[in-house]
Amino acid sequence: MSATDLEQYNQYLKRHELKQNRGANGTRDSERKKTYRSEWAYEAIMGAEIPRFNNLEEVRKFAKRVYKSKTWQNLWEESSQSNALVALNPTPKILQKKRSSGRGNCGYTNGFTITLDERVGLNAYVVLHELSHCLGHMHHGRSFRKTLVTLVGQFLGKDHRKVLEEKFKENKLAYGNPRKPMSFEQWKLSKEKLRKAREQKV
Repeated sequence: MSATDLEQYNQYLKRHELKQNRGANGTRDSERKKTYRSEWAYEAIMGAEIPRFNNLEEVRKFAKRVYKSKTWQNLWEESSQSNALVALNPTPKILQKKRSSGRGNCGYTNGFTITLDERVGLNAYVVLHELSHCLGHMHHGRSFRKTLVTLVGQFLGKDHRKVLEEKFKENKLAYGNPRKPMSFEQWKLSKEKLRKAREQKV
């Protein structure tokens, strides 16, 4: 194993990790638009079946049920092991805001507090979307989508989960466990194959 090979392999490992969860670790949230398109397509099909809340009290009651669940506790525990901010915030506070115009976000979060638009944000899917961010995924990459799919399946049902997964697949968005990187030996074989392929083209 040469020093050059080792350095190049370490670079490969870093690139691989970033590809698995785009938007994490301060990188550009490049999959946000595709994620939104998938969600809009999901809502076009399942929107009528997404629970709506009449007021903030009902939203908080729903969130309390989520926080008490084993699903939430497992997700929070897993994320809090690698994210101190998540560890400090097991039950994000939920607020609402008036809509100043006809446009804007349904909701947003800083990781600690969720703020929902009182006209279009008081529904279970928006709450689950923002709660997924609060579990240490302040982006729209793979780990965010994996968490969201889990919460949707648990609190909206398997039909909702199935449609959401289908829309992610249609937009070529991964939502499962990250792929494992190649071992050093596999990487070296792949590198050699690429070198031979380039030589044949010349």
